[in-house]
Amino acid sequence: MKTRNKLIVVLLVVAVLCVSLGVLTACAEETTAERQNKDKAIVIVTALISGGLYDAKTGTSLWDPLSEDVNLTQVSDDLAGLIGGVLLDSNTFTLLGDILSYSTTDNLLWQITLNEQGESENNPNIRPANVLATTPDGNYIPSYWNEEKQSYSYYGAYTGDSKVQYGALAAYRPQCLDLQAKYGDDWDVVVFNYDWRIDNRRNSELLQQIVETNGWNEIILTSHSMGGPVVAGYIANLYNAYLKDSVNNVDPNKLIRAYCPYSPATAGSLDAIYFMDDPVGACVDAVVGMLGSLGQTVTDIEAIKTGLECLAGPLIWNMTSIMQLLPFQTFLNSEYYAEGESCVYVDGVAVTDMYAWYCSRPWAHTSDWKQGTDGIYDKLKPAMRDLEKYWNSFYVDTDGDEIGDTYAPELVNTTYFVGNGYNTKKSVQISTQEGGAVAVNKVTYKMYDLKNRNYGNPLTTVEYYSYDHSAIIYGDGDGTMPTNSCVGGLSFGDGTTVSTEKIMSRGRKVSFYLASHFAVGADWAVMKYDFYDILDGVILEDAAAQNPSA
Repeated sequence: MKTRNKLIVVLLVVAVLCVSLGVLTACAEETTAERQNKDKAIVIVTALISGGLYDAKTGTSLWDPLSEDVNLTQVSDDLAGLIGGVLLDSNTFTLLGDILSYSTTDNLLWQITLNEQGESENNPNIRPANVLATTPDGNYIPSYWNEEKQSYSYYGAYTGDSKVQYGALAAYRPQCLDLQAKYGDDWDVVVFNYDWRIDNRRNSELLQQIVETNGWNEIILTSHSMGGPVVAGYIANLYNAYLKDSVNNVDPNKLIRAYCPYSPATAGSLDAIYFMDDPVGACVDAVVGMLGSLGQTVTDIEAIKTGLECLAGPLIWNMTSIMQLLPFQTFLNSEYYAEGESCVYVDGVAVTDMYAWYCSRPWAHTSDWKQGTDGIYDKLKPAMRDLEKYWNSFYVDTDGDEIGDTYAPELVNTTYFVGNGYNTKKSVQISTQEGGAVAVNKVTYKMYDLKNRNYGNPLTTVEYYSYDHSAIIYGDGDGTMPTNSCVGGLSFGDGTTVSTEKIMSRGRKVSFYLASHFAVGADWAVMKYDFYDILDGVILEDAAAQNPSA
């Protein structure tokens, strides 16, 4: 492969990684400290794509594969230095170059692509890079939602001395090291990496497993973006178990002293529709947004275009978590939309049943589904089949009628950190007729036989209509996450969205920031002071409880 092509691939992968992570921070000096067994912990839950993954069979870092010297700080401070750091590392240089050869088994994107059943078939050894054991014996068995009860091994501690334990590109290292320095005498401070490709209900259970395995009696939780649903599902599991049997289950309010979700992807985002409807276009937009005209040049190269067409679609269409980020029906029914408004309009008609509309899209089905022959509920991928169950998994049955009625984070000491002041997708319009009032974007859906590495003849080819940027109605939010979605589509208390910095909403604890989705929860230098206040309040409460006469 020519050096020029390899350099182009380096630029492409770095751009996609950085835009996907969307985390720009100042990085502290990394230190290696002996971890003490404490009974309290601050747990940082990562976002979509930002969690560190490794190959448990080989013990090597998989996501991200860049060398130890390459971290996220260089994106904001020195992009040229970042590229240079990659080029100087021969192993990374070779690995990234293989992305052009998309038919090889060493290809990173092929390894992380799930099959249509949402299973990590291409590389079954991918696990989150947690330095503390996730489960006591390294084995995990899913619970209620998985009828087969498969056992997943390799959930012990990650032992590699790598930045990946702090997330991809060490995204959460500054936050983790800062909190360790300030509170580490009494609190464990850990990054909870999870497999951001799979069903988030499983990741919620893994969060419960790591807390129980390490014996923490008190925890402070913080999350960013998709980490919000992971934590919300965890809280719901705890609460539902506690309400059924308070003797043999932990009291969530005694365990979870505070929860600070930063711009949580609670009730979904219209960006997920864009990624599902046009994954190649979404990836190109990400690269162009990062690299400008250079990004357009990169993505116009024939080898890149072919690789994206073969890999981007299967990667995103089979990713359970992306489907779970589609806007919830709860959000559509919220105050964010006036009567008669919707997230989606088709030929000018408002979609009122989000689930039914999702099931009508080609990407909701396995590759043997035939448009116009099979029904919209035939041959659904498991992620889509269970989507409504997933939506309901965040709610707690507080009145014993076996119906979830309360959004779980509302039951613990939660303060939402929400960014706004940016145009955020509120509605999309799709025209299914050429020359319609709304600009038409015809998409060709192709699904390839990944298992047998056959990229020549797609298993499925379906043409359908998506939308383009001229067909978007914008609303309030942080550029990615609509404001109301962050609080689960709930009311702020006065029925309005407020754009003033750091105020408390009436009836619900919400701190607003005039900041983008990528900054909220990521720019630790800005967000840390409010987090300190909350944590210091918990410490004062503990001190008062231990010495009530003081």
